[in-house]
Amino acid sequence: MTEVPDGRIDPLRNITDFGGEDLDIVIAEEIASLDIYQAACAEGTQRVYRANVIVVGQGGIGKTHLCRNLLGEEFTEDDPVTNGIEVSGCILEKHTAGRSWQRKESSANYCIEALARGFKEYRETRKTNKTTVRKNIIDGDEVTVKQVLEKSQGQPDVPDLLTLWDFGGQYVFYTTHQTFLTWRAVYLLVFDLTKELNDPVYVERVGRTGPKPVDSVPDTVGDFLKFWQNSIHTHTEIVKRKDPGLVDICPRILLVGTHRDQLGKTEEERVKLTKEKFRKIQEFLDGRPAHDMHVQPYFYAVNNCDQQDAGIKELKGGIWETIHAQPHWGEEQPLRYVHLEKRLKEMSTSRKCLSLEDVFQEGKRYGFDVAEKVLFFLGFYSELGELVFLNEVGISEIVILDPQWLIDAFASLITVEKYHKVSKPEVRGYWKMLDDRGELDERLIDSVWEQDAELKDNNHILLRICQRFDLLVELPEEQAKDKWKKYLVPCVLKNQPIPDGYLKMQKIPPLYLMFDGGFCPPGLFHRLVVCCYRKWSSHDQNPYCDYACFKVDRSIHTILELCNEGDGTFKIMVGSLKGSVNVLDGDSAFQVLSYIMQELDRLIGAYFPYLKYNIGFRFPHGPEKLTEDLKTEMLESDDVCPPGCREVIETAPYRKWLRKNENTFCPSARIAVYPPDDLMCDLARNIGFEWEEVAAYLGVERPQIDHLKINFPSDALGQIRNMLFQWREGMGACSNEERRDKLKKALARARRNDLADSLKLG
Repeated sequence: MTEVPDGRIDPLRNITDFGGEDLDIVIAEEIASLDIYQAACAEGTQRVYRANVIVVGQGGIGKTHLCRNLLGEEFTEDDPVTNGIEVSGCILEKHTAGRSWQRKESSANYCIEALARGFKEYRETRKTNKTTVRKNIIDGDEVTVKQVLEKSQGQPDVPDLLTLWDFGGQYVFYTTHQTFLTWRAVYLLVFDLTKELNDPVYVERVGRTGPKPVDSVPDTVGDFLKFWQNSIHTHTEIVKRKDPGLVDICPRILLVGTHRDQLGKTEEERVKLTKEKFRKIQEFLDGRPAHDMHVQPYFYAVNNCDQQDAGIKELKGGIWETIHAQPHWGEEQPLRYVHLEKRLKEMSTSRKCLSLEDVFQEGKRYGFDVAEKVLFFLGFYSELGELVFLNEVGISEIVILDPQWLIDAFASLITVEKYHKVSKPEVRGYWKMLDDRGELDERLIDSVWEQDAELKDNNHILLRICQRFDLLVELPEEQAKDKWKKYLVPCVLKNQPIPDGYLKMQKIPPLYLMFDGGFCPPGLFHRLVVCCYRKWSSHDQNPYCDYACFKVDRSIHTILELCNEGDGTFKIMVGSLKGSVNVLDGDSAFQVLSYIMQELDRLIGAYFPYLKYNIGFRFPHGPEKLTEDLKTEMLESDDVCPPGCREVIETAPYRKWLRKNENTFCPSARIAVYPPDDLMCDLARNIGFEWEEVAAYLGVERPQIDHLKINFPSDALGQIRNMLFQWREGMGACSNEERRDKLKKALARARRNDLADSLKLG
C-alpha cells in the first residue's frame, strides 16, 4: 500500500473536526481521495524536490534586495516597493550544497528531468517484477524523455526547485498575506541590523492624497519581530515522520539581519556589533513558543549590496540545509502528475488561467480518465502553491495557473497610489470612495482590469474567489444605491477616530474573545467583519478598520458592536437603542455569539489553524477567561466572586451570552491540548541534562532519542523540545488529566519534583 508522502496531510487525520451526522460521508470522501492517489502511484512515482521560501518583515528594510542578491542579480537603489507579493522561482545546484542559485523562467525542463528519471526507475522496477511498462505514462514526450536519458547516460538528475515569495511590507497587504502563509515553507524573517529593538516603526497606508498613519500595528522593531513570529506560529503543523514516533515542528524560521555593511568601520568591529545585536534579539525573543518552536539556533547577517558577500553565501547554505530537513522534501508524486504539471506550466507562459473543462481535456491526454482524478491532482498542486483551484460551486470553473497573477489582480484593486495616477478621470471619484469608505465600485474594477483580457473575461469569478478568501464582501442593494455592485474591502478602512460606540449604558455586559499569547493576525478581524456583513446589514454609515456595527433585529432596534481592541482581544457588545426594550428578556446575545464563534472557528481552520482563543469577561479586577468551572458556577449561581475579585458579581446579565435554554450552551473555548505550547517550551528550558531520563519515563524509546540527537546536533534545547512534542503527539486520545499525570510522574521519577509540582490544568 502506497503511503501518504512525508509532510503531506493525512486525509483521515482531521475527521474528528466534523459533526457526527457527516462523519460517514467525510470518511468515505477522504478514503476515495486516498484511493485515487494510491492508484496513480501504482503506475510509477518520482521524488520531487521543491520548497517555498517566504521572505517577511517590516517595509523598507531590504527584503527585495535580499531576494535579488540570493538570485545572483545586481543590486539597484531604485527597486520599486513590493506591491503585494512577488513570486520568483530558482534552481539550486546540488553539487554546490545549494550555494549556486539560478532564476528559472519555466518548470518545463524540471518536469522533463523528473519524468525521465521516474520513468527509468519505474521501468527497471517493472522489469525486475517481470511486468510490462505502460507506455502511455510518457505519451507525447517519448522523444524528449529519450533525449534526456541519452544525454545523461541513463542517469537524469532532478534539480532542487525553490520558490521565493517576497511579501510586501505595507500594512494594506497584511490581510492578503495570511492567505498565502503555509506550514509547507521555510521563512526568512528579515530586519535591519542598524536599528535597535525599541526603535519606533512608523507604518503608513497608501491613500488617495498621500501616506496616512496606521495605529493598529506593531510600534517598534522588536514588536515587528514578534508580530511575524506570531503570524507564522498560527500555521504550525506537527508532522509525523515515517520513522515510528518521530515528529517535525513546521515551519522553520531563519532570522536575517540586513545592512551589515553599515555596522562599524572595520570588519572586526562589525563582527563584534553583529554578535551583540543577535544576543540582544535572542534575549528579547527567548521563552516564547512562537520563537522557541520555529527559529533556527543560528542567525545570518548580510550585505545586500555585495553579490560576493560571505553572509549571503552562508544564508544560501542555511536555506539549503533547512529545506532538505523538511518532511515534505523529496516526497513521492505519481509520474502522471509530473507529466500534467509540465503541460500546464508550458501553457502558463501564454495563459494565466484555464477553464476546468480545458484542464479535463488536457488530463485525458495523459491518462486522467475520470474527472475525480483531475480534481484530486488540482487540489494536490493547489496545496503545494503551484496553482490556485477551489473545488466549490461558483468558483470551480477556472484553474489559475500562475498564483502571481491572482495576487497582482487583487493588489491592483487595493493599491491606490500606483493605479490612481494612471486612471481615467471618470473613475477617480471611485478611488476616493475606496480610500475614504473602503467601498469598491464595480466600475472601478472594470477600469483597472480592462487592459488584461483574461482579467476582464474572468472578472466575476475572480471577485467570487476574493469573496471566498473573505477579502471583500458584496454590499446589499440598499447600500449600493444604484445598479452597479459595490464591495466592502475592510483592509483599506481607516482606524476609528472615536473609541465610544452606540452601546454605552447597556444591561448586557460586553463579552471578549481573548487569543492565546495576546496575539491575533490582522486579517482575522477583517474577515470576521466580512462574515458579519453577510449575516446583518451595517448600522454605521462610516465603517472603520477596527470597528463595525450591525443591525441584528430591526423590530426592537438591537445592534451588535464588534471592536478590535488590540493585544489579541475582540470586544463584542449587543444591546437595543430603544430605551423601553429589556434586552435581558431575549436571547439576541446568545444568537450573536453562536454565529460569531461558528464563523471564527471556520476562519481559524481555513487561515490560522494553530490559533487558539477563549471567551471571557472584564470584571472589576480585570479580564477573566471563562473556564468550564467558572461557566458552570455562573450558570448555576445568582452571583460569583472569581479569584482576585473584591466584589460579588451578579450573574444574570452575563448568562445572556451563555445560555439559550436549559439544554443549549455556548462553549467557553476551543478545546486545547495539554501541555500547552508555552508550558512545553518552559519545560524544555528547565529540564536540563535529565531530559533523557525524563524521556525514558515518558515512554520515548532509545532509537527515537538517538534520532533527535542526529536531527538537532549542537542544539540541546531543540532535542528536548522536540522530544516533548513527540511524546504529546503520541498520547493520542488520552485526556488532559492523563497527560498531566504521566508527565508529572515522569518528572518526579527523574528527581525534578520542582517541575512536577508546578504542573496544573487550565
